[in-house]
Formats: sequence, structure tokens, C-alpha cells
Amino acid sequence: MRKRNRWIVLSFCFLAALFLASCSSEEIGEPTEEWKQWKSRQEERVKNGIPETGLDESQVLAGGIYVDELYIGEKTVAEARQMLENYKNDCGSIELTVRWQDQEFKTTPNDLGFSWDLDELLKRAVRLGQLGGPLRQYRDQKDLELGTLRMEPIKGLNEETLAAFVEDMASQKDVAPVNADIDFTGKLVVSESQTGLATNQEATKDVIREAVKESYGNIAVDAVIEVAQPKYSTELLQQIETDIGSAFSTYNDTGKRKDRDINVEVSANNINGVIVLPGESVSVSDLMKPRTAENGYRTGSQYENGQVVDAIGGGICQTSSTLYNALLRAELQIDERYPHSMVVSYLTPGKDAAIADGYKDLCFTNNQETPIYIWGNADGSKVSFIIFGKETRPENRSIDFEVEKLYEKSYEGGNSPELDVALWKIVKVDGVETERIKMHTDHYEPSIPDSSGDS
Repeated sequence: MRKRNRWIVLSFCFLAALFLASCSSEEIGEPTEEWKQWKSRQEERVKNGIPETGLDESQVLAGGIYVDELYIGEKTVAEARQMLENYKNDCGSIELTVRWQDQEFKTTPNDLGFSWDLDELLKRAVRLGQLGGPLRQYRDQKDLELGTLRMEPIKGLNEETLAAFVEDMASQKDVAPVNADIDFTGKLVVSESQTGLATNQEATKDVIREAVKESYGNIAVDAVIEVAQPKYSTELLQQIETDIGSAFSTYNDTGKRKDRDINVEVSANNINGVIVLPGESVSVSDLMKPRTAENGYRTGSQYENGQVVDAIGGGICQTSSTLYNALLRAELQIDERYPHSMVVSYLTPGKDAAIADGYKDLCFTNNQETPIYIWGNADGSKVSFIIFGKETRPENRSIDFEVEKLYEKSYEGGNSPELDVALWKIVKVDGVETERIKMHTDHYEPSIPDSSGDS
């Protein structure tokens, strides 16, 4: 009896294994005889010069197949194709409205490059109930019998056309925020900022795509609108409270206004009013704008290869050097700075900062936790800069700067000596020196006889 039962169990297991193996092999796509015949017809079409669509246009689809609410069952592939093309055109012709608050922007899916893969949809319809293992075929056949097998086309829009539509809408409706402004006329005055409105273009495109994909009638959606914050809000600029570093130098000692003086004034005016946020870095050469006649610059004297030459923009180095001293007083981070090739007359050696297109610049970073505002002015005889910010340094702490002469040699007939200097920052607390920091060392070439003037 036991032996008999064992044989029954083994036989059952063997039959179950055969059944599962059959299901598995078919589930992963083992072709049926009908599929082989279809493939043979496709190969014959290619031999006869007919483009391969992967479909037999004369094949009749199984009954019970719907695409959305459109019944295409019991139709030939060619008939179903025509029905689906008409249906696609109807879907693409519906009205699509995008609301931007109180204004409506109307279009159609067709205008936005509406499409779906018709051949892929028909291929799915042809294969229903014919491919796969017995369990899958049984399930599909039952769905077809019940008329509950509905396929959804994968609808899409042309991305470039959709982006252009949303960009155009945004360009018409977006409201730019208004920055607060700050001015110094004896005291600091901050204007009111205003928020704006901006279309979230990526999110709006997602809304349109999803609506076209899911809708079967006219579509109305809302654009995704966000509040646009100003870069400089009133609250932000109100953190700028006081003078944290200032400096000045004189020019035009003769009382006669020269082209060099105009360059000092133009460059100072270009820097005036600049706001630098925490962590932002600045190129002073960029702030001054390109040295061209179109930007108001004239031909003035500047240093070049140990001589004084005339060049457009000559004199701007007095502006950058004066600003450098204000930056030092504010203890902002100096990223890049170069001395002149020779000593200048308007500032102590070691405290200058040369500007030369392409290879010399003055660059700094706002290393404070609050913004700074640069006020600059050239009044015909004096160029001045004030760095305004939030004072966080202790009241009993002070700084000063001292130039140490390391080497000096004069040459007969020269206007200035060969010179090496070091600039030191002296920190005092309650009037007592607590720290001495070397900022940099500089070398100056002697001036060539018969050269005079400043850069």
C-alpha cells in the first residue's frame, strides 16, 4: 500500500512539473504556431518590397477589444488602424485651456505635437490572447469574452512645442519682483521691495502632459504659479547699518581737470552702489566695466614696463587702490591683489592695488554673515569709498596698517627708487597690541629717467 501511494505522489509531481515547465516556457515568449505563421507573412511582405510594420493588415482582431471607449474588436488591422487614426485626430483636436489666474491660454493637443504609437497599439491588440502561457491566454480570453479588455494608448506631446507654449505664456504673465534699493545721502535709506509671480514651467508642463494623457474631452488646467522673491529684500538690506571701513585719496592737485581725472570719476561711479551678499565674490575690474570710449573712458597716463604711457582708462588704478584700503579696513577677504610695477604718489607703497586688463585685478569676497554696500564718490579732487555693513567687531578692538620698508635703492635720474615693502595689520584690544599679521610683501622697480605720472 505504501509503495502504491509513493508511486501516485511521484506521478502527480511529474505531471505538475511538466505543466509548470510548459507555462514557464510560454510565459517568457515561446511562439505559438499561429505566431510563426504571422512571422512568415511578415517576411513575405518584406520580400515583396512592402515596409515592415510588424503587422498583417488583413488579420482580423479578436472580439471584445476596446481602446479607451472605442471598440475595435472583430475588425481587420487596416480597419482598426483607420478607426484609431480618426480617434487620435479627435483626441488631438479637443480644446486645451491653461488658466493663469484670470487669463486663459487656449490651444489643442495637436498644436502641441500630439502623438501616440499607433503601430505599437495595434501590435498589442493583435497579440491579445495569442501569446504567453496557458494561464495568461486564459485570462486574456475571458477579458475579451466579457468585453472588459481596454487598452490605453500612450499619448505624448512634442517637448519643444510644449516648452515654447509654456515659455510664451510665462513671458506674458510673469511679474518680476522689485528689489529694494539702498542709498547714502548723509544717512542710509532703504526702499521697499516687492515680490513677483513666476510660472513654474516644468511643473506646468507636467500638469499639461498628465491632463492630455488622462482626458477624453476638453481640458482645462491651472498653470503652476509661484511667488518670486526679490534678490534684495527690504529686510535683507536693513541689516546694512553702519560704516565698517572707509578710505580716500586725492587727485587733480593742479585744479585743472584732465582726462585721467575723468577716468577716476567714471570708474568710481561704476562701483558706487554695489551690493555684495554674504559669500559672493567680486572682480573690481568687472565692476569698472570695459575701458572703452563708449563707456566714458578717456586716454590717461598709466605704468607700463617701467615707463609712464598714455592708454585709454589710465588712472583707474587710483580708484581700485583707494577701494582696496577701504576693504582692508572692513576686514573683508581679499582674494586677488597686485602692486604697481613702480611706486605711485597717491598712496603709501604697499597699499596700492593695480588693475591691468587680462592679468591684474582686485578681487574680494564678502566674508560677513550680512550684505555689504559700497558707496563711492569722486568729486573732482578726492576719490572716496565707504563700505557699509553690520558691525560685529568688539568696540574695544581696533586695527591699523603699517608699512615696513625691507629694501630701498635709488638711481640717478630716477623719479622713484627700487623698493621692497611689507604691509602689516596691527590688531589692538583696549589700546594694547594683541596681534600683528603680515598681509603681503611687494617689490617696486625704479622709475626710468624722464618718466612721470601715475597709473
